[in-house]
Amino acid sequence: MPERFPIYDTDECRELGLRRMNVDSFAVLYSVNDKTDSVSIVRVFYGGRDINAILSS
Repeated sequence: MPERFPIYDTDECRELGLRRMNVDSFAVLYSVNDKTDSVSIVRVFYGGRDINAILSS
């Protein structure tokens, strides 16, 4: 079920398979490991921030 959220649309996120899920005012980037049936949260951002600018720096 964690695959229901799309992979975030940046080159780095596509390469790593990072997905974005919005939770209230926050954006959560996470990855899914099918081998271990686990989810790893990579980073949590305030939704009002320019996430693309933060990720590219």
